[in-house]
Amino acid sequence: MIQRLFASAVALLALSPLAAGAEPLGHAGQVTLGVERVFGVQYAKEERRSEGYTSVSLFGATGVEALTTPYGIPRFGIDYFAGERFSIGMSGTFARLSRGELNDATHIYSFNPRVGIAIPLGESATFWPRFGMNYVSMGNDRDSEHILAVSLEAQFVFRLAGSVGLSLTPTADIGVEASGSRKMNQFGASGGLVGWF
Repeated sequence: MIQRLFASAVALLALSPLAAGAEPLGHAGQVTLGVERVFGVQYAKEERRSEGYTSVSLFGATGVEALTTPYGIPRFGIDYFAGERFSIGMSGTFARLSRGELNDATHIYSFNPRVGIAIPLGESATFWPRFGMNYVSMGNDRDSEHILAVSLEAQFVFRLAGSVGLSLTPTADIGVEASGSRKMNQFGASGGLVGWF
């Protein structure tokens, strides 16, 4: 997964000179591609437990952290500006955690439909808050669980070059449903890359 995130980041940066005269983020008809929650800090607390979990990571929640802070797993996203400054989009991820045996692997899927409003902060920065749902499914051959949260992202995008920017995003995922006893809330701050065309 780390290799795919790195390759996506390199591809976004490689395409940026082709769009050196690109318009700022948020114009009607633009499409964005991003790698999200790639680095940062996350805090998660299950509803029925007194203690919480904190994860600080360079490439998002991986390994054990992916199970304790599941909303912080790195993801790929696509958004479309259906109107001036108004976006609709989706992000998602797939992760496979294994201890060496194929039948002991845990698979994690997530889907995050969302809407957003891009507010320009000058030529080089945009405040792009997004609101949506965050669905995560985790399981292996023996059992599985599903959790659902309302997702709030107060994303800031800082243009690096052309139509590529660094995203810095305070996040809040408020648990609303769980198939087991793992209904949880998760808060954090994360970063990634976004390109728009």
